[in-house]
Amino acid sequence: MPLLARMLAAPMVIDVRPGAVASLGNVLADRRIATSGRVAVAVGPSQGDSIAAELAIEDAEIFRVPDGTHDTAVQLGKRLRAGHYEALAGIGGGRTIDVTKFAANMAGIPMIAVATNLAHDGIASPTSSLEHESGKGSYGVMMPVAVLVDLDRVRCAPQPLATAGIGAARVTVLIGELAGAASPTRADTPLVGADLASEGGRFTVPLDPGFEHALVVLTGSLAVGDTPVVPGHLAYLGQGRERLALAAEGTTRALLLGGEPLGEQIVMSWNFVGRSRDEVAQAAADWNAGAERFGEVDSDLARIPAP
Repeated sequence: MPLLARMLAAPMVIDVRPGAVASLGNVLADRRIATSGRVAVAVGPSQGDSIAAELAIEDAEIFRVPDGTHDTAVQLGKRLRAGHYEALAGIGGGRTIDVTKFAANMAGIPMIAVATNLAHDGIASPTSSLEHESGKGSYGVMMPVAVLVDLDRVRCAPQPLATAGIGAARVTVLIGELAGAASPTRADTPLVGADLASEGGRFTVPLDPGFEHALVVLTGSLAVGDTPVVPGHLAYLGQGRERLALAAEGTTRALLLGGEPLGEQIVMSWNFVGRSRDEVAQAAADWNAGAERFGEVDSDLARIPAP
């Protein structure tokens, strides 16, 4: 039987990490991308200007992308052709990257995508979605030759933009980092919290193997392997997992929680956590006695006694 082969295009460089934008100069200096170093940088209206100001890229001209329209993309493409540029870097969100992909394709030059948020699927796709006078259209373009995602910059994005798609699920990172998306919420210890939403289907969530994880289903049902997890139950996933394969049955919402292990056994009872049963029993006795260790609560409600 003959073997069918198919070539799949992929970026030459993919750099996803804190501080990744600092490598943009080196990427643009790659002679596979630009032989003489005449490059352009297109920046969006949000973080693009501040990123461009930090970069020391010789002879790079900065173009500003005010919106995500077809007209803006065509104008940028004409300026790139007239300037005989060899490569274009687009810094910004989905609209900025879609405009720069279209313009670079029009000018016949390679494009580098530098994403400042993850709330879109255009980072490396071979299409541009652009607005025009009668709505929005999708245009086939060459995919970026390099993709940079700086997690420090993603963390600075507004909360609704700290969202990523994973298979049949939408993931909103509430704290920490997950699947390339990062929450701007301050975390005093290494941990992660994410809202998983699915209309049904299978998806796999990448995990930090150094964390302990647990899954709490709010609505619907999620299967961890062959084990269904339903509301009212917590699925303890332990430590050491690099990924978590899940299957949602219908509309489902769940919370994924994780963090560094405490390094010691703990005992939990009611609202108390301790290292031994004696510590927890003493905490309950102190609470019921109104001990100073718990402070005073200014409320008309009676204190609920510990069981």
